[in-house]
Amino acid sequence: MTIKKRQGWRGLLFAAAALLMLSILPVSVWAAEPTNATINIPVYKQVVGDMPKTDEAYTFSLNAVDGAPMPDGSVNGTKTVQITGEGNTSFGQISYTELGEYHYTISETKGSNQRYTYDKTVYSVNVQVTWKDKVGGEMIATLYLAKEDGIYKQEKALFTNRYTMPTPVSVDPPVQKAV
Repeated sequence: MTIKKRQGWRGLLFAAAALLMLSILPVSVWAAEPTNATINIPVYKQVVGDMPKTDEAYTFSLNAVDGAPMPDGSVNGTKTVQITGEGNTSFGQISYTELGEYHYTISETKGSNQRYTYDKTVYSVNVQVTWKDKVGGEMIATLYLAKEDGIYKQEKALFTNRYTMPTPVSVDPPVQKAV
């Protein structure tokens, strides 16, 4: 569509009519619906020390701070996952519909196996949701991790447990011979 330059009162009238037409068109013609941002927060487990005979199941919790959105399967702002032995998993996809900053914590639940030293680290998770390229377009979520007692960014939420084999004990039982 080309618009010819008009002069005088006819030009003014034409401009007013064009503005009126633009103002009554639906907004969806001009701006597409923003695309929600999603993120999947991973957790990693490492076991050091002696090699255990069987793999232990470890439980991890993702806790929302101030009502932050949570993945499916969450209960009262908490989502738990398990890792058997070493490896990694994630808490599930979280969808964000609004721009902003969202906070979580990740921790390991202490198990009952006395041979393990369980990791007491708590990670602070900060998810920032911003526009990707242009306002009103696609949203993007960016994940930042830090240990709760530190200020330095972490690459991943890594929990390390130490397994210690039982110490062999030598017993010299007293022997008595009676005739």
